[in-house]
Amino acid sequence: MTSGADLLVMFNDNEATRSLVEYLATAEAQEIWVRRGGFTSANRQVSLASYPDALAARAAEQLTSAEIVRFDADDVWGGDLQAAFYLGILDYLADPSDLDSILANIEAVAAQQLD
Repeated sequence: MTSGADLLVMFNDNEATRSLVEYLATAEAQEIWVRRGGFTSANRQVSLASYPDALAARAAEQLTSAEIVRFDADDVWGGDLQAAFYLGILDYLADPSDLDSILANIEAVAAQQLD
């Protein structure tokens, strides 16, 4: 399964901050988020019944039961490369036979960003 994610970062390693981070990782805290919608927890102890609708629960079930989960890269690319990637997806959907050209364009944009 390919996924994106938001990550929690602790800048101050002290008892209060560590306590908050530990709490936010619990099923109890994450159930609060999933009930509000728009958030899927990777915590397998979060009940699927906590999700606001069947589609959200199914997405959570797929995430938590996946044998392998990989992060997609397009969220971190940004700028021209991200735009070329998204356009490439649309171009591929319009004409899958043009895959080599689409990939070459994305590669060219990536090479320009590295310069």
